[in-house]
Amino acid sequence: VESLESDLMQFKLTYGAAYTKLIMKVKKLENKVKSRKARRRVRLIVSEDEDDLEGPSKQGRKIAQIDKHEGITLVQMGAQT
Repeated sequence: VESLESDLMQFKLTYGAAYTKLIMKVKKLENKVKSRKARRRVRLIVSEDEDDLEGPSKQGRKIAQIDKHEGITLVQMGAQT
């Protein structure tokens, strides 16, 4: 039993520092991944907002083109003639 305890102590002394370094590296990488995900989400939200801002101007152009075209007449859906 004493030899096993001494072997365990020797093992902890030998590999303990390397083990803690690996744990610290893993935690650092996990934090880096979390921050990248957050930045990516922010970029996605911002880009979606930009698409919404472009939408009405494009729709305005489409309406202007429809109004210019003589062959197209717009009819209200609720109106009965």
